[in-house]
Formats: sequence, C-alpha cells, structure tokens
Amino acid sequence: MYKKFYRDVEDVMVMTNHYHDNGEPYEMETAGSSLTLKKFGVQHYASMLGAKNPIPPSELNFISKLKRSITSRGLLEAIPALYHDVDKILFNEINPDIPAGKTFHNCFSVDIKQAYWQSALNIGYLSDQLYKDGMKVNKIVRLASLGSFAKVRNIYRFDGEKCLTPLVIDPEHPEVFYNCAYMTYLAMKECMEALGDDFLLYWTDGVYMKSEVSTKVCLDILYKHGYEGKVEPIIKVVRSPRAFTTHEKNPEGLRTKTYFTNTLR
Repeated sequence: MYKKFYRDVEDVMVMTNHYHDNGEPYEMETAGSSLTLKKFGVQHYASMLGAKNPIPPSELNFISKLKRSITSRGLLEAIPALYHDVDKILFNEINPDIPAGKTFHNCFSVDIKQAYWQSALNIGYLSDQLYKDGMKVNKIVRLASLGSFAKVRNIYRFDGEKCLTPLVIDPEHPEVFYNCAYMTYLAMKECMEALGDDFLLYWTDGVYMKSEVSTKVCLDILYKHGYEGKVEPIIKVVRSPRAFTTHEKNPEGLRTKTYFTNTLR
C-alpha cells in the first residue's frame, strides 16, 4: 500500500529527473491532468488542475470520494450506457449557413447551470448530499471527478537503465462521464433545432443565439430536461473564416472568446 503525498508538478518532475539521472528505478503514471511518481512505497501525486490557482488537496480528495460513492452503491452495474455511439455525442455545433465576415450585434447566450454535475444528479449517480458537497468544491474538481471515469492511464517504468514499454490501461466505466455528456448534448441539440435560423452555435453547455426572444425557448427546453439556465447578453458575435468570436461583458470589463471551427463537428 502506497503512502500518498500531494506535490507541485514541478517537484514531481525534479524528483523523476533525479532518479533517472542516478539510475534509480521508478514508476510514473499519467491520467488526464494528473501525474503520480511511485518510489520507495510512496506516491508523489501532482495535478495540473487549476494551474494558475492550484486546487488544494482537500478538494482534490473529492475526486476519490465520488468514485468510492458511485462504486460502493453499485451504480456502475445499475446504470448502463445511455448512448449507442460515443462519437455521436457532439460537444459543439455551429450554424453552417453563416458566412465568414458576418457580424451579429446584441446577441444572447444561455448556459446550463452546473451542466455535467446536474446531469449526474438527474441520472442517479449522486445523492442529494453528495450533490451539495460537490457544490462546495471548485467546478474544475467537479468535472474532473466525473471525467476520472473516462481517463486512460499510462504507466511508464524505468528499471534503472532504460524505460520499459509503456502500459496503457483503458477506463473500465467511461459511461459515467459520457452519460453526463450525452444528457447535456440532448438538451443542447434540442435548443439548436428549436431555434432554427436564430441559432449561432453551442459549445459544451452554452448556446448562442441572435435574439432575446429565443432565450425563453431555450430556458423552457432546459427546464424540461431537468436543468436551470442562465441568460447572458453578448455584445456581438463575429464569424471569421476559421472561427466564431464572441465579445462579452464581465466584472473585469470586456472579454472575447474564440471558438475555432476546426474543433467543431
């Protein structure tokens, strides 16, 4: 049984390079945004979550807490995959009829509040208490806790002289994460279809539209799917040859977001 310590990413890399340069065997595991160096019966764990504002270990522990809860309550066996093909879960879509160079002023967006976390509650993965506990941690941690079920683990071993062939371990229950993504996608898809020509694009859990009247259409659809929505005014949306760029207000002033069309399906 390994004893676990939380480290900065830089510290883990310094230790790894030290062992490598001195010919000392070690094992390194990567999974998503985390690194784990195993040596002398100790795990040195580092996470790149919240790189600018590091997540405290007390919150990172929530990832393990969620896994234990879902596993111990038999939910992995009780809740099947709700989708037929993971490749058909579209995380983003655009209006293909909008030409490059087009600008729309005074637009709106509707975002699902706590989209994936709410999906997990609606599906049945979360108790009411676990849902509330999750709302106390950073939203990045909530998403990572669900995403941990879909992580591919890569294990690298150094025997003191050379690195051995990496071991790749596929996730056993990726459907936990993808079920949440699928339920969010169904809501986004219905909003897109209902808005017709007023639709601009959606990205994960937020949909952009040309007019304010469409916000109520989306809010009603989200409510039907078990979500709450948040309406935000958008100063303008610009369609360039390779992207959509939104210009929005936030407490710090103006903010732009660019959604590249080569990442959109």
